Amino acid sequence: SWPSAQDQTRNAEMSEGQLRTTHLYDSTSLMAAYTMTSNLFSYLMPVGSFWFGFTAQDPELNKDPSILAWMSTASSLTHKEIWRSNFQREMFLTIRSMVVFGTGVISVKKSGKKIVFKSHHIGFMAFEQNSDQEIDTVYRQIFYTVRQAAQEFGVKNLNKSAKKAYDKNRMNDKFEY
Repeated sequence: SWPSAQDQTRNAEMSEGQLRTTHLYDSTSLMAAYTMTSNLFSYLMPVGSFWFGFTAQDPELNKDPSILAWMSTASSLTHKEIWRSNFQREMFLTIRSMVVFGTGVISVKKSGKKIVFKSHHIGFMAFEQNSDQEIDTVYRQIFYTVRQAAQEFGVKNLNKSAKKAYDKNRMNDKFEY
């Protein structure tokens, strides 16, 4: 029901984001997953509507007109930033992951002045629990090309394999981090 993610381990011949187009005989489950994802996304985050707002935890503060005005402005600015970013696309993929696999993971980071959202397949995540059975650590398997790793960590900090590929100008070779 999700051809590009049906293998939780990456096929060496497939690049990230590549869609599987072979051995698809019946698209019923694919279309059902896509339709359910679209409906959930539309109901949870309707385009053109404020689907959340901020309020103060203390009910007395919510009676103050200046605080209400500040909360309204903060809500408007947050909605504007979310819709300006790549949030819609990444949240759609995360909801689709929840529909197909039963779970999904999304990360948020700031890149310059932009907020960047990224959905991740659960197969590239590992979770650890503390003694109270609460998840307190999340590990994510990341694949960078040599060029991306050099940009992220600097050439002098590349591991031996990536450094060897860098020296041979094989910038598209991928390594796990």
